[in-house]
This record gives sequence, structure tokens and C-alpha cells, in this order.
Amino acid sequence: MAGFKKIIIQVFFLVVAVSLISSCGKRYSFEKKKRSAADSIEQISYENYWDALRNFDFEYLDTTASAGYEKDLLLAAKFIEDHDLFRAENKLKDIFRYAQDSALRENSLHLLTETLFFKNKWDELLSYDSLVGSKREQKANEMLLAVEFRKFEPTRIEYELDSAEIEMETGPTGVPVIEVEINGSKRKFWFDTGANYTFLTAKTAEGCGVKFLSPKATKAITSTKREIYIRPGFARKISFGKIHSYNNPVVIVMEEDLKFESEKSGELVQIDGIIGWKTMQNFAAELDFINDRLILRKDTGKFVPNKNFFWSGVPIVKVEHVSGRKLNFFFDTGSEETRITRNLFKKISFEEIFSHAEMLGTAGGWVYNDRKSVAELEIYVGDYLYNFRFIGSVPPIDRNYLVIDGYIGNEILKNSVVNYSLKSGVFKISYPEGF
Repeated sequence: MAGFKKIIIQVFFLVVAVSLISSCGKRYSFEKKKRSAADSIEQISYENYWDALRNFDFEYLDTTASAGYEKDLLLAAKFIEDHDLFRAENKLKDIFRYAQDSALRENSLHLLTETLFFKNKWDELLSYDSLVGSKREQKANEMLLAVEFRKFEPTRIEYELDSAEIEMETGPTGVPVIEVEINGSKRKFWFDTGANYTFLTAKTAEGCGVKFLSPKATKAITSTKREIYIRPGFARKISFGKIHSYNNPVVIVMEEDLKFESEKSGELVQIDGIIGWKTMQNFAAELDFINDRLILRKDTGKFVPNKNFFWSGVPIVKVEHVSGRKLNFFFDTGSEETRITRNLFKKISFEEIFSHAEMLGTAGGWVYNDRKSVAELEIYVGDYLYNFRFIGSVPPIDRNYLVIDGYIGNEILKNSVVNYSLKSGVFKISYPEGF
């Protein structure tokens, strides 16, 4: 494990420093820069083989995996990173069916259920989950959604045109806001890649004719451990211009659970709904923050070398630390700030670390986070080298198999054009010349 050279617990200094950065403008800078050849990188001290697998550290695993099903599980993880979910699913089913080792079965099952979730294979998801039972209440509640969603025909996409251009605003928290039609009723929703499902308030659902699938609400836990009550719903048609998505599973929440306060301005925002990743995962997208537009296209998938975008529980961008260490960051347009997770501390040695308490906003309210911030972080995202100052940390998302190293927030997306395609494995940020 990489050691820390200095740990500083000094709240006053940090508050002053962050205030100075805020008053002077951005807390980060960037430049278009080619990557230098990396020196030899210190090997990470993982707890065990499974810890390395949950980090998708394939260079490490290629030298440590035993023959047989361990190699097969490693191959399945590589298929997921390559977005070859057909081969990943078949390989994981074979491992779970035939392997005798309980750890192999448990790890293959976790990856398999995530893959089935992405593919909306609700019946299979429920059947595999029932083989081992739901160990956590949160997992059990997620399965209750699947019980309702399996009753309907699979989601299908209809293209009147090859692409749709939609006006896009930027909300007070920096989240893209787009106009959508829910069963023919126009609404403005956040476009949040950090939300697995599309969410609507109960009032909006009723106004748009969204079908409530259960008379009872079930408890769910947000990413910041807050409890909210949700109900599964079904939107017959969600339209983005001339592109229409039919048979959409959605989640319905109370109005107060879709109130958000900006971390920077303190402004309280009530929203009608969130277009989440499950609704958008089949599109290639261009988020043009310069011309205030979102362009959606059919994701046909083109071969590109050096893929840097995939899905494993959440959309992942492969970034690189200046040391050459490869990292996995969650692409989250709903996050105001780019952050790191505490998982990064075992991969990168930082000169200075500051500890302090902060408030984090999420659906359902605010919670305290015992935050550790680092004085400086330099990472490559695509063609650009970003230098972040006083970047904060949050716990990893424990329900996902892949342990992420950080979040790409919407602060770096301003004045940019973002293109992504899961099938091509491409995530690209572009800025205008001279910006």
C-alpha cells in the first residue's frame, strides 16, 4: 500500500485555502498535453486476489490468476470492460454453474447480476438472486423493483430520424437540464448519469399518466446512506425529439426527495424528475455545453483503439494519474465537483492530506461526510491533463462490484463538448481553441 508522507488535520487552514480558491475562480486547471512515458510504478498491495479483481487491475491479475475458473473470471471482467456483455454473461453463468469454490461463485454472481440488470433481464436477475438470497436490505428492495418491471415488454427504441437535437440548460447545481416528453406531456428533467433509474415525483408521474406498479412504497438507500421511499412505475413512452423509448421502468419518489441544495450557491432546487442512465444507456450522446444542446444518436459502435469508457454498475471513464497509474472514475453529471474516493489512497501517495467534516447533498436530504482532501491531484482525462487543488474524498459505492477511484463531476464539463459511446468505448471532452 502506498504510504502517506504527511497527514495534516487542520480544519481552519483548509477552510481558508478553499475560500481563497473559490474567490479566485476555479479550483482546477487543465491543458491539452500528450502523456509522458511513465516510470516504473509501485505495485499496489491488495488485500487479496478478489480485491484486485474488484479494481479491474488486469495487469496485476494477469500475473497472479491461477488457471481454470480464476482465469475465466478475469476474462469475464475483461469482456465487461470491453462492453462485450454477451460473452461476459455466458462466461459468468458457466463459472457460477460449475465452479466449486464459494468465492468464485460469489464474485461471478455479483458481476452476473449487474450484467443482467444492465440488459433488463429481470426474470433471470430474480432467479439468480434467489439462489443465494439477498444478504442486504438494500439489495432485497432493489429486487422488489425487478419483480414489478418483469411484467412488461422489454424496452425498445424507435428512431424517426437518425439523431435528435434537444435544447439543454445548465441547472443551478451544474446538472444538464433537458426537455423530454413523458407519454406526450412535456417536462424538464435533469440528465444525471449518476442515477441508475429515471426518477419522477409522484405529482409529475400522475400528471404524465405514468402507471404506478405497486400501491406500497419500499425503502431504498441513496449513495449517501439516506433512506427514501420509492415506488416502481412504468412510462409507456419517453420521447427525445424524434427518438422514442417505449416500455420504460421508472422510479417514483416524494416531492421532498427531489429537492437539492447547491453545494456552492446554497440555492434550494425542486425538480420534477431525473433522466437516469437506464433510459439513456442505448444512445451515443453529445453534450454540447457551448451551444446548449444535447444530441442523441443510435449507438452503433465503431472500432476504436484504446477504449476508455465502459459500464460496470455505473458508467466508468478510464483516466490516468501523472505517475502512469490507471484509474476508474465514475462519470456523474449530477455531481457538482470532481471527487476522489478513499480507494485511491492505496494507489497514489499524496504529499498532504487534510481531514474535515462536510455536508453532502443527495435525494432524501443531506448527510455529514468525514472528508479527507488532498492538496493536489493531476490526472489525464482523454487528451487533457487536469490539475485539481484541494480535491475531496467520499466513500466508494459499496453495492457495485467495481470499486471506483473517483467521480468526474460537471464542473469540468462547462464550456466543453462531451461525446460518449458505450459500444465504441469512447469518452471524449473537447474545449474550444484558446479556452
